[in-house]
Amino acid sequence: MVGYVNGTWTCDDTKVTCSGTPQVARYNVSGTNGREVKITAGNVTMSNGTNNLTLVVQAPASVTLPNSGTAGQNFDVGGSVALTEATPDGLYVGTFNVTADY
Repeated sequence: MVGYVNGTWTCDDTKVTCSGTPQVARYNVSGTNGREVKITAGNVTMSNGTNNLTLVVQAPASVTLPNSGTAGQNFDVGGSVALTEATPDGLYVGTFNVTADY
């Protein structure tokens, strides 16, 4: 498995070479103090043009907005991809949608 799950980066280097600085998608929501914002982010199909992998997305179910003196509330969206020795090489690309429902 390769990915960002529960705030921790994982790279099974027996199956893949990991390099560079890993990053997650970071979002910021703002609004009325104490308001709960529901977050929705679905899994992503990533493709290298021939083969597909599934990114199992991990995001908070909700965040609570802070007082108006702060710049909103950040939340991260990450996830993981299961790899095996049979996973074809390639650059896999995909897009995910994130919804913040006030």
